[in-house]
Formats: sequence, C-alpha cells, structure tokens
Amino acid sequence: MGTPRTLPPESVFFRGRNGDLRLGEWVIPTLQLEAETSKKTVAVVLGFPDDQGVTINRGRAGAAHGPDSIRRHLYKMALPANVRWENRLAFFDYGNCSTDKNLNTTHSHAERLAHEVASRGNVGIALGGGHDFAAPLFRGFHASQPKKKWGLLNVDPHLDTREKEGDFTHSGNPFRTLIEGGQLKGNRLIQFGSRPSRNTRAAWEFCLSKQVQIQPFEQIRSKNAPTSAIFNQALTKLSRACDQIGVTIDIDSCCESEGASAAPVLGFTAWELCCFAAMAGAHKKVRYLEIAEVAPSLDPTERSSRVAAEVVYAFLNALVQRSR
Repeated sequence: MGTPRTLPPESVFFRGRNGDLRLGEWVIPTLQLEAETSKKTVAVVLGFPDDQGVTINRGRAGAAHGPDSIRRHLYKMALPANVRWENRLAFFDYGNCSTDKNLNTTHSHAERLAHEVASRGNVGIALGGGHDFAAPLFRGFHASQPKKKWGLLNVDPHLDTREKEGDFTHSGNPFRTLIEGGQLKGNRLIQFGSRPSRNTRAAWEFCLSKQVQIQPFEQIRSKNAPTSAIFNQALTKLSRACDQIGVTIDIDSCCESEGASAAPVLGFTAWELCCFAAMAGAHKKVRYLEIAEVAPSLDPTERSSRVAAEVVYAFLNALVQRSR
C-alpha cells in the first residue's frame, strides 16, 4: 500500500484557452507512479502541507498552505515557446503528503513518499511546508540508493542545526538530525548564504565540528564574482565528492519574499534563486529540488509563492536539457 496522500484541489490546475497550453493541463495528477519506459526525464511534484515544525521552532505559521499556493502560480505558466518540454520531459504531480497531529507520523509519511518517488529513478520537486521536511525528504531519497555517496546543498540564512528540543525534528534542526542519524556526512553538506546574525553560536560550532562547509552570505556578497558563479562552484565541488545531490532552498533566503516563516530583510534576489535552480536542474547528479517555508497568508500578494513558482520553472527548464 502506498503512502497516504491526497491530490491537490482541481482549482490549482489552471486551464488555458485554445492554443494556450498551460502547465496545469499538461502536468499529470496521479496517485500511482509507474516506471518511465521512454527516454524522457521524469519530474514529480510532491507537497508537504504542514508547518507544525515551524511553530515548534517559534516561527510564523502559514507554510502549511505553501504547496498548493505554489502550484496555483506554477500551473498558470505556459509551456515555453522556444523549447518543447513535452518531447524531453514527463511531468507528474504526486499530490500532498497526509498530515497528522503527531509530527513524527507526518515525517514518516513524507519519508515514504520521497522513497516512492526516488526508487523509480524520478527527479523530485518538493514543495513545503516547514524546512523540517528536509530531513525525511533526504532520508527517503537516500534509502533508494543507500550505497551511494549523498550530498546536500542548502540555500538558507539559517544553518538549521539546533539541538533537538523534545521528540521532534523541527524546522531549526533537520540537518543536525541527518548528520547525527548517519544519513549525511558533515563534509557533504554545504550551507550557502548562512548569516552569523541568524544562528546560535552552538549551531555554528556544531557545523564546524562536523566539517560542514559554510559559505556565509556576507562573504559571498563581498566577492567580485557573480553570485551564480559562486553557487556553481559550490555545486561542482559537492559533485566531486558525491554521487547524488539534493538541493534545498528556504524561501527566507530571498530578500524579495515577505511571505516566509522567518521574513528576510537581506538575502538573494528572486533572479539569483532562479539561476541557482537552473544550475541544479542542469546537473545530472541533482536528484531533487526542495522549496521550503512559503507562507502565502503572510504575503497579501502571494509574492513568495510566485517567486517559488519561478524557481521551480527555472529548474524544469534546465532539467529538459539533461539526457536520461
């Protein structure tokens, strides 16, 4: 039996007019994935509509509505006029993970859902939801090929390596959970855009003790090279040490996104995040992209959801260039 989940509401699947094909009518909503036998790359959307981990971590609630809000804006977008995605890419929406009052139960569902997507060789696009789902998402993909060397690149002002508080992994400690659980080696985690003012000394020192590669935001901004080039160097460096890579982007890394669990003031631009996503999409070792903590209720224009949709679109547009 598959993981309990539900399809998104029909209203998110935007329909265009004649001759105006939108992603909402091209994506295939499904509760059953089969192995792709064609030569197409397969991308699968999965949603984690839960923000308990955010509120436990004293963040602002609202990310539970992020997945469907991102879908609503993503699925309004047209297939590109200059590239025929449909010839190279199969695109599925695997629905939203079922949630439970017990966060550990929800995380268990999420891990199984990620494993179902990964075990078929698909590329995942995970929509959050709290950033605590970075842990079950990574574990699910890792379990599909446990003998491979897995790495993770986190774009985020927060290190998310706080000590565990109680029995739950919350949005402040998913990467500590993975390192202490043995699924992720510290030297295979890159923290891109971390800010000293947004982290405890203990969290920072934990990363240093585990040989986590920290690239502070201020240091990135101080360099003469374009930010996208610095990101590409980080991704390339990680790929030399790893067989498979996950990329996770917390929307609070974007200075143009107010609707986040921790609203940013300084950060990367929406364009820079799209460039990061495009590089990830083009890289053959990247197995999934995660967008975390989009909270539409905290953003009256849903700008954060629209930024997230653009980031996913950039990832997909680069993904079609991969050879299967």
